[in-house]
Amino acid sequence: MPNPMAIEDYLRAVYTLTHEGQSYEFTFVPASLSGAGPTTIDVPRPLAIISACNPMSVRLTDAENEARTHELASILQRACIPRGPASGRAPDGTWMEPGRVVFGLGRADVLAYARRFSQRAVVWGSDSSIGILDCLTERLIIRPVSCKRLP
Repeated sequence: MPNPMAIEDYLRAVYTLTHEGQSYEFTFVPASLSGAGPTTIDVPRPLAIISACNPMSVRLTDAENEARTHELASILQRACIPRGPASGRAPDGTWMEPGRVVFGLGRADVLAYARRFSQRAVVWGSDSSIGILDCLTERLIIRPVSCKRLP
């Protein structure tokens, strides 16, 4: 099996989420996102961005990823978990994965959903801290966020 993405790759990625009609794009490495600054992400906490695509960095077909994304959305809907659209992408655009931003889930619940879909890491934040939660080690790596609001 290929090596999963390194946590540094998740820190460099650019994330997009939408909540109540407002979209945000953010990263943990300012150089990854042109025009980003210290804008507050005005969404409820705790929050997580979870993808169901490409388990442990093994690239699946578009059809397989679409089916997994639909399954994640269905599970979250049945559980009545507040959610919205989200995605993660490489700064250079070489990959992109759809996901869901979810609100109100604690760390253990987020890990359970992420592990159900064999994810290496997720974005997770509570209170004023946000970072990358490593699903293998359960380590949360907090970094300042560079963000911009999208039109």
